Amino acid sequence: MKLFRCCDGIRDELVIEASSRRAAAERYIEAESWGDRSATVRVDIHVAPIDKDSAARWIAIFLEPIEPQCKDTEPHVWRELQMIVHDKGVYVREACLRCGVYRVTETGAGIQKSDKRLLKSVAYEEANAESLASLDRTLNGKQADLFDRLQHSPEESGEGHAPNPAPGT
Repeated sequence: MKLFRCCDGIRDELVIEASSRRAAAERYIEAESWGDRSATVRVDIHVAPIDKDSAARWIAIFLEPIEPQCKDTEPHVWRELQMIVHDKGVYVREACLRCGVYRVTETGAGIQKSDKRLLKSVAYEEANAESLASLDRTLNGKQADLFDRLQHSPEESGEGHAPNPAPGT
């Protein structure tokens, strides 16, 4: 184990004992409060070994958002409203059929890369008049059974999906 000085440039510097720079940065994240967590947040941590035998480096850590609670502590039932596929990734906007909260997920090169891994960004947005009206139309209109079908999906009941027929058959 080595000692590292860690700081994000805003909060106090901490001295952390860890096995690697990344482990030190992750422990720094755990030790601090990060405020609003309604969207994926990138935090760059400056990690400097105290022994000065190695160089300091910036380590990017991505904090996942905290999913807001659905009504009556039930799990969200997400319905896709919009999907845009572009040359840098995919943008998906969903609304919960129970409470109207939005979830926006973006993947691809347009987000941020770290360690050559493709990342995704997730954000939650409060319900608004549009999502609540859509929810009301979905549950009271001709798609009223959609909610029940989503709750009792074939995966949960053990039934398999029938394969999609090939085009032209």
